[in-house]
Amino acid sequence: MNAVAPPLAPRPEHEELRIAELRKYKLLDTASEPDFDLLTELAADICSTPYAFISLVDQDRVWFKARIGTNAVEVARNDDYCSWAILEDQLLHVPDLTRDARMANLPKTAGAPGYRMYCGANLITANGLRIGTLCVLDTRVSELPAAQRDKLVRL
Repeated sequence: MNAVAPPLAPRPEHEELRIAELRKYKLLDTASEPDFDLLTELAADICSTPYAFISLVDQDRVWFKARIGTNAVEVARNDDYCSWAILEDQLLHVPDLTRDARMANLPKTAGAPGYRMYCGANLITANGLRIGTLCVLDTRVSELPAAQRDKLVRL
């Protein structure tokens, strides 16, 4: 039986400018920092989820500046939920990843750890470019209440 490949995440408008802006921050491949770690911890606590990330969507990968619940450092861009989140104006919330055609066959949905819920708030630069997300995930299907989604955006 052949596995169904997930669709490739489209690139945002002004992708070259977005990548240049991301690299200006000089955060890619840097060491852990307490302030970023705290933000992911707060996001996980607020949303009652076992996983939280500050992700930076680079050209071909999504790199995690901070993370809760895993030791993963990066993932291929086309295999990550955040690649879809940066296409949204502010937030992407998917209560059941198995029911979303874009994400049902991604490796972390179809395989271990079996993510079921994703909610990602965009990290938006002063120039209005979306360079990554503050996101939370769970292995349970769940609809985050509006108050939790709002707090995630505000963080």
